[in-house]
Amino acid sequence: MSTSIQTGTAASTIERRILGLRCEVWWAPADAAYIACSPEFPTILHSDPSSALAAMNGLENDIRDALAAVPAHASPGELR
Repeated sequence: MSTSIQTGTAASTIERRILGLRCEVWWAPADAAYIACSPEFPTILHSDPSSALAAMNGLENDIRDALAAVPAHASPGELR
């Protein structure tokens, strides 16, 4: 399999995982920002003072980056 096909497959897998994520967002007065988290990735949080949607988008990007850094053969629990 060529590198470009492997990369495309990895990206597709990551996007499928992102689509299935649950996300919670709340306003944190002490931080004056919205905080987003996902129960599937409890160690990853993202805050944004502008909006809840921006916090969710940032969280998705952070999770996407974390998934891309994990080897393809790793088990799903290795990020936790």
